[in-house]
Amino acid sequence: MPRAGALNRGQGNSLISKLDGAIAKLDQGNTNAAINKRQAFINQVNAFINGGNLTLDEGQPLIDAVNEVIDNLNGWNGKRMVTEDVKLPDSYTLYNNYPNPFNPITTLQYDLPENNFVRITIYDLMGREVRTLINKNQDAGFKSVIWNATNNQGKPVSAGVYLYQIRAGAFVQTNKMVLLK
Repeated sequence: MPRAGALNRGQGNSLISKLDGAIAKLDQGNTNAAINKRQAFINQVNAFINGGNLTLDEGQPLIDAVNEVIDNLNGWNGKRMVTEDVKLPDSYTLYNNYPNPFNPITTLQYDLPENNFVRITIYDLMGREVRTLINKNQDAGFKSVIWNATNNQGKPVSAGVYLYQIRAGAFVQTNKMVLLK
């Protein structure tokens, strides 16, 4: 018996369709369209988390998997690896989170033009560390991570303004986000 709030067959098929669409666009050599399809997949996972159909612990691995699939297939032309046309980000970028303001989850997207050690940390306005989301080596590519408004102990944080910061090699960038309750 599936748990209450679990994905139904139609919702699962919807996710698979979005992933298939991203892979098809890569096969056609249309990297930008594949990235857009990947974003549609991530948005759908976020909607399922917000709707109670998935927990964050179930949703984040799906997002990590689609990021890995797209990054790994980015050089695949359907028959062989194409190394001369692999599309990777041109520069380090930390995008604005979405949604913003948010409740209860938000997605942080970032680009890594090269393999590097990455640390993404959430801070309160007093500069105190609230949560470390990423703290590991990552391959170059287009990345995203979800924050579910909890601290490092797994407890919900209060409404307010938070800062999120990426450190990747010498690159450091900090943005603001608003949690509403």
